[in-house]
Amino acid sequence: MSQHRSSFGGQFQKGFKYRLYPNQTQQRYLAQVFGACRYVYNRQLAEQQTAYQLWRSNKSHYPTPLVSAFGFILKLPQWKQDPETAWLAEMPSQSLQQACSHAADAFKQFFRRGHGYPKFRTRKGRQSTHYTNQTSSIRDGRLFLSKCSGTIKIAVDDRDLPPHFTQCVVSRSLSGKYYVSFTANYTPEKTSGDKFVGMDLGLTDLATLSTGEVLPNPRYYLQAQRKLGRLQRQLTKKQKGSKNRNKARQRLTTAYERVSNLRSNTLHTFTTSLIREHQAIGIEDLNVKGMMRNRRLAKHIGDASWGEISRQLKYKAVASQHCTLVIADPFYPSTQTCSCCGKKPVQRLKLYERRWTCLYCGSEHQRDVNAAENLKQLAIREHDRKSDPTTRIILVTR
Repeated sequence: MSQHRSSFGGQFQKGFKYRLYPNQTQQRYLAQVFGACRYVYNRQLAEQQTAYQLWRSNKSHYPTPLVSAFGFILKLPQWKQDPETAWLAEMPSQSLQQACSHAADAFKQFFRRGHGYPKFRTRKGRQSTHYTNQTSSIRDGRLFLSKCSGTIKIAVDDRDLPPHFTQCVVSRSLSGKYYVSFTANYTPEKTSGDKFVGMDLGLTDLATLSTGEVLPNPRYYLQAQRKLGRLQRQLTKKQKGSKNRNKARQRLTTAYERVSNLRSNTLHTFTTSLIREHQAIGIEDLNVKGMMRNRRLAKHIGDASWGEISRQLKYKAVASQHCTLVIADPFYPSTQTCSCCGKKPVQRLKLYERRWTCLYCGSEHQRDVNAAENLKQLAIREHDRKSDPTTRIILVTR
């Protein structure tokens, strides 16, 4: 059994997201900045495609097209001097430079990491633009942006605004809502949980703990499916380009956004309570991407958001500076092993067998609770075995 351990320091970077309420003038300004960033990104993509096609047609005559953020940024002064695109000079220069960096990163991810080929951005999608701490600031609880008239109201909840941040991202969702995300350094509060727990994920019950506690699967998407289908049919009947179609699209995106917000709130509440109350947590590394290929279960697995639960537990365990997350191999036999005697049943358990009795020790098990108990025992062993006390994530492989 091999292990991969990861440790981190006590200083972290975190995103703080808030709702924005710009007035009409500020909305028009943000629309111009969104359009300028979108234009720069799309033009860089188009010119790179043309350069690649010319080089491919005659490699001896044309130079090899290079992808670099610096090379893309060097084109901006030329575009600003062009009479047709002189309006770019009125936009924040750092926001346009960040759009060039995004275009370069999209190509690099395609070539190096196997991501999809970069696509042109459209005005119908989510819009965003970047500002640094030199072109944006917080003044009296309001957001100041370079070249924007006045300051923009920020909806502050129980969280305080970050006093110092490195950059901020202003975005507009598909439903027409405005948000700002600050990236700032912070020192999280250290947790002090003293319990050990194992967690088994499922579809009938979203999560089953080794203590017997169960988090029911809320199935937010399935609950809203009839409404989403009705709104989708209304959208398809509207004439393209009309105001009624735009209103129908906003109603549909608002409904989808509500499902996403409900799911996010449930998962954050659940994962935060787990991290705060426990010293070590045992979970299973599920192949979610592979299971999503099952056309009968893909919708339900996506609605359960198993991958999001794992992602939240990972970064929250690191930020806790106390809790250890032990991730078992996907082939770890947590379900097929008796948590009392450690032996496997003679025949492999079927998926529909929710309760079973061990033939060796006579223990009666509920399938999910038994799996969670095995993961708890694994978490206890690995937590006691680790040599570095600052280790927060342990990957256990067979």
